[in-house]
Amino acid sequence: MNKFRLSAVAIALAALFGSASPSSAAFLMRVSVDNGAFFQVASGSDFQTIQFQGYVSATGITGTNPNNPPPAGSIFQIKTLSTSSDNGGFFGDLSDLMSSTNSVLNISTTTAHTIRIQVTQTDYTLPNGNTLHVESSMGGSGAGNLTTLMGVFRAYADDGNSPYGTGGFANPIQNASANGSSYDTGSANGTFIRSGTYSLTSDVFLSVNAKGAVNYSNHVNVTAVPGPAGLVSLASGAPFLLALAWLRRRLAKPQQA
Repeated sequence: MNKFRLSAVAIALAALFGSASPSSAAFLMRVSVDNGAFFQVASGSDFQTIQFQGYVSATGITGTNPNNPPPAGSIFQIKTLSTSSDNGGFFGDLSDLMSSTNSVLNISTTTAHTIRIQVTQTDYTLPNGNTLHVESSMGGSGAGNLTTLMGVFRAYADDGNSPYGTGGFANPIQNASANGSSYDTGSANGTFIRSGTYSLTSDVFLSVNAKGAVNYSNHVNVTAVPGPAGLVSLASGAPFLLALAWLRRRLAKPQQA
């Protein structure tokens, strides 16, 4: 009976911990052209850097050297699309997901095309705390080569820790404003409640004119939300108040002759 109970406990613990964490962490990048199905273009080690460059069509990667002539069927040429992620940073108080590219070129001479670029990283554990602040922003150049500056960027956080998890928290869709040839979304901010490990996803949408080229840099920053100032002050002053109460009781005792 004891052996049976121990085995049952072991199975229950295995099931519990197995369901609480993903089978493997993920750092991934994928692309969709002209609202087609997404296809993966890069993956790598967690909280490092991944990169893609080459040509893509509506159905997949057509070439991996952007300096070569475009293979048949290519729609976009991408030069140095790089992404990095950080769990906690140097001091453990800032997690992030950042992306940039030197150039996204629509190689069609007659037709505008759209491209979505999503990047995701799972298994964030920092910063500490359950209530987190999410700030996101994107900017770049080539504003005149975009058919629209609406809805160019959005950031997501997922308490389920799923790759490309967009069903939990999301910052508002971010529109950009042009300043000459440059464009900038400014910052979007939100509060995310997590219960354990979580994932971050960034989502870029570009509608590019024929023969148009753009570049961008974006980030998703996550920091802890501090507790109410009153509670912090009360907690920090508690030892002093206890010591003062003890001293008052001590002085109040009658002195022996």
